[in-house]
Amino acid sequence: MCSRVIACIPAYNEEERIGKIVNEVLKHVNEVLVIDCGSLDNTRGEAEAAGATVIEAVGDGTYGNALIVGFKEALRRGADIVVSIDTDVRYNLEALPALLKPIVENKADVVIGSRYLPEGRIRGLSRKFLTWLLRRHRNLKNVTDGQSGFRAYRREVLEKVKPKGDDPSLAIEILVRAASHGFRIMEVPAGSMERRHGVERLRFLHLLALLISVFAILAHEDPVRFLTFPGIISIISGLFLLMFTVYVSVLPWIALLASFFSLFLVIFGVAASVISLSIYLFRREG
Repeated sequence: MCSRVIACIPAYNEEERIGKIVNEVLKHVNEVLVIDCGSLDNTRGEAEAAGATVIEAVGDGTYGNALIVGFKEALRRGADIVVSIDTDVRYNLEALPALLKPIVENKADVVIGSRYLPEGRIRGLSRKFLTWLLRRHRNLKNVTDGQSGFRAYRREVLEKVKPKGDDPSLAIEILVRAASHGFRIMEVPAGSMERRHGVERLRFLHLLALLISVFAILAHEDPVRFLTFPGIISIISGLFLLMFTVYVSVLPWIALLASFFSLFLVIFGVAASVISLSIYLFRREG
């Protein structure tokens, strides 16, 4: 293998599995970094015994922060390709060579191990909506698994993108920013996977926070598409609703409610359009 490949594996209380994971991953990479997120068991000992280098996560100890620590250390150690692996999912690690191949052959800069290929069927309404939202980005139209924690990155991607580690949207942040910089993104089948801890479902508050973060990222990267157009539609809808309440005879409480809602739509539309224009002018002048 000509390229130096380093795998980053955030881990928390994984003493039962981490050794097996490290052993399997070391068959395909040059070095494994296990980022320990404050484990209370013997995760460190098992990882080191299997041949990994263990690094203590700094900061808040979250998954996103641990990945940032791992990415920085991997780049410092001279990695040409950096692999991320989420231990909370039982990935088919035999798919790792397929994950690396497009980058080694210079066909891609980011490769995602997708849970939904080759069929392409995305499970879960929240996942479908999140994928639909991501596909609004001009360079992410074919992505099926934007939240997969099984990925490979060319060194230049992480150097250019400089992810901040903001949970819960780190994986998507990297993906969107990489796409905005024009890096080539590809997916490969990741094989059969299952959650280690129950079924993978997004709780409502987590999903809401994730969607807000994703929309903010997308709006920052492409403000015209994600702010101006919705803003204009919101203004038109608000004005139409206001005209409807004025010219159509309805109950007073319905008219009052409709007026408040139409006012909200107009204010939201104006604010979104102003923010979009400000971002556009700021980037143009910069």
